[in-house]
Amino acid sequence: MPDTAQAPAALALPAPAAALAPAPAATQAPPLAVNAAEAARLLGIGKSLFYSMLASERFGPRPVRLGRAVRFSRIEIEAWIAAGAPPRARWEVLTKGGRR
Repeated sequence: MPDTAQAPAALALPAPAAALAPAPAATQAPPLAVNAAEAARLLGIGKSLFYSMLASERFGPRPVRLGRAVRFSRIEIEAWIAAGAPPRARWEVLTKGGRR
């Protein structure tokens, strides 16, 4: 019969617990630029309403183009909400032209 004894403890090295555990979420900073879906999620609205607000200029912060990607500043979105979510024209007056 084959020997069913387990391998010696020196050969069976367990992986360190730190290597198996995922990194804590608190150590990762939130992204500075978010896509339209994430911007809508931050606002608590659907993507279609977000795009409607963007087209009608009811959404204050202007998008930023990074290569082919269109992103929105998370910090500017938070500031816009704190200012009472004014329309773009009013937002740009409040921020003296935004990022230009």
